[in-house]
Amino acid sequence: MMMEIYFDEEKCKEHNYDINERYQIIDKFFEDNNVKKIDKGVYLGTKDDFVTFSKANINLPRTEWFRQIIDKMYWRVEGLAPAYREDCMQAYYNSRKHFLEFAKKRNINVEGID
Repeated sequence: MMMEIYFDEEKCKEHNYDINERYQIIDKFFEDNNVKKIDKGVYLGTKDDFVTFSKANINLPRTEWFRQIIDKMYWRVEGLAPAYREDCMQAYYNSRKHFLEFAKKRNINVEGID
């Protein structure tokens, strides 16, 4: 399994983030979970790292600074077609949209929920 995370350099400048410091935050998360970094923003794991990759997939897009500067985030899993990469940010925005529509129809207050 592999995860690719690419930050947008212009967005980093716009929001006053040092792009290398932001990559270091991501590197530390994967390093702390014993997942190998193979390139800048690219992490290689095994099926045993599914929970770690899932945590990254769920928690990173919910982080404001991450959403402000992310360009692309992909997750590949063994056994799927080699060309298949899940676009994690697209999945996040789609599920968020459906959640907000669901809440609106039921008059559920979602203020402050990310």
